[in-house]
Amino acid sequence: MSKLNINRNTFLEREELLRFQKFVLNSPVNKAFLANTLSWGIVGTSSGTGTPEDFKIESGTSSGTIKMLKDSVAITESGLLIEKLAFDNLSAPSDGNWHWVKIGHKYSNIEEGTLSINANGYLTGTNTKFTEVLRGQSTEVPVKIKFVDSSNNTSTYEVVNVDDDVNALLAGDSFTAESNLRYIVIGSIPLGDTVTSQQDQGLYFYDDCEITFVQETIADTEPGGKVENEEFWLARVRNISGTVTVEDKREEYWTFYNKSLDEKLDKEANLSDVADVEEARQNLGIMTMADVDESFFSDTGWRVMDRGVAAATSEYDIKIRRKGSVTTITGKFGNNGANSSPGAILASIPYATIGESAKTTTNIYFTAPVVDHLNRNRGVYAYVKSWVQGDANLEIKILKSDETKDLYCFTITYINS
Repeated sequence: MSKLNINRNTFLEREELLRFQKFVLNSPVNKAFLANTLSWGIVGTSSGTGTPEDFKIESGTSSGTIKMLKDSVAITESGLLIEKLAFDNLSAPSDGNWHWVKIGHKYSNIEEGTLSINANGYLTGTNTKFTEVLRGQSTEVPVKIKFVDSSNNTSTYEVVNVDDDVNALLAGDSFTAESNLRYIVIGSIPLGDTVTSQQDQGLYFYDDCEITFVQETIADTEPGGKVENEEFWLARVRNISGTVTVEDKREEYWTFYNKSLDEKLDKEANLSDVADVEEARQNLGIMTMADVDESFFSDTGWRVMDRGVAAATSEYDIKIRRKGSVTTITGKFGNNGANSSPGAILASIPYATIGESAKTTTNIYFTAPVVDHLNRNRGVYAYVKSWVQGDANLEIKILKSDETKDLYCFTITYINS
């Protein structure tokens, strides 16, 4: 990011500070943020899947008013923040016509909190932050302030001392005690200079929100005059003899570019705009409740597998059980007179019976030893065949057999892969 070379004994005035402000506004982070924004509007911060509560307008507590219960923010295309604290009892037009509530950005120079002043110039604040914005005479660069809505204390006053965030003292010949006052900071003015008209506007300008009511001209149709991506509709309201009706008209929300999500949605396979819901679920990686049940919880119980040509008719007993994605196969079989050549089917069962989660993408190899010759390295080598597209049955096949016409047994367990 561009920066100032700030050193002691280097004088910074209007031009340098304006340049510094430009550096901040054009920072890489700010540029990247604006460049990756897909749409402008209300920043939805509500959790869950419902409509966000941000900038939601409702009828107010008092007759003929509206309210907004949540502190809210919106972003404009020019990169400005529209910020509005929750409010209540904002008067709505009382002409009985429908009006649309519109928000736009504005700056406010009014500082936080309210304050009272006594006859000696002592300030007592409520929710004020004096230590952050005021300086007293001990700093040799005291700031001046003025009250926004005072009827009696209408001059510009220099700060003598700041005790803490809620207590300060002003310089002046006479004061009239007042309360519930708001104030703006003028800043430090050279000794003997007068406050200019520009300085009188205040030193600090904060992002704020301008709320306007625009009368509807065509039934339930937004009025003209809204600046695209800089102003946003909130609601449609009507005040008839103090009874306020509100219709939510929030449609413009701020959205940010997300590469991974964008790639998924580019497949035209989200759940709302394609006919093939199964395809949509696969592209978005969403499991149905049935998928979750089969993959983690369902239990088939023991199922008898169909005997294949590699197993003799007598002494055949092979069963399978799947619980979630874990499959267990156990049993015994003889090969007396059976076809035990490589590739011959020992046992099988339809996937429709045992479930999709019994499928494996690789052959599962195992050995079935001879029951009557435990001290010998003899037996049958077999495998659970990997599933390929079109397979209807899970199959166990012979890899190699000693062909001794014996009885064999085995147990294998595998996890779906």
